[in-house]
Amino acid sequence: MSVASTFRKIKHRQRCCRSGLHSNDRTADHLALPLLRTPEGEMRPPVTPFSWERVAIYFCLSVFLVFFLSPLYVILMTSFKSLDEIRESNLLLPPQSWFFGGWVKAWDQACVGLSCNGVKPHFLATFAITIPGLILAVLVGALNGYALTQWKFRGSDLLLGGLMMGCFMPFQLYLIPIAITLRELGIF
Repeated sequence: MSVASTFRKIKHRQRCCRSGLHSNDRTADHLALPLLRTPEGEMRPPVTPFSWERVAIYFCLSVFLVFFLSPLYVILMTSFKSLDEIRESNLLLPPQSWFFGGWVKAWDQACVGLSCNGVKPHFLATFAITIPGLILAVLVGALNGYALTQWKFRGSDLLLGGLMMGCFMPFQLYLIPIAITLRELGIF
């Protein structure tokens, strides 16, 4: 299906909604979700029939889910075991007795960098940097995105292309120039 035919269908549906063919519907946008009218007049999504293809898809997705989440399970179960239990038991089994000493030691006494204060100060610093940075990035990005969609100027398509190319560049390309700049500024 071409883009032009899709736009023609959208325009036709919009004209039908305005002309009164679907004037008793509560929603004017029929492309968002296909709905069926019941005898009582209420709208509901269509019922999909049973198919073995769908069962196979969900089975494969479930297998992939177990496969990808199994390392997280092993890490969590191992973190609650003592060193003796890790050496003697199977990694996939849950702990026989839950041991929280590793979590307490990592929080308060683990050596991170040059200090042995645990991960607590670094964990709190992460939130102190991430939350304001995220809020600022979303606000600036939303304002710039709105301004660039409304403001047409010579070269706006070229700027859009440059921004789209920048979105698809891997972040590792930016790391070396950022590290060099921080080193030259004496920050890092």
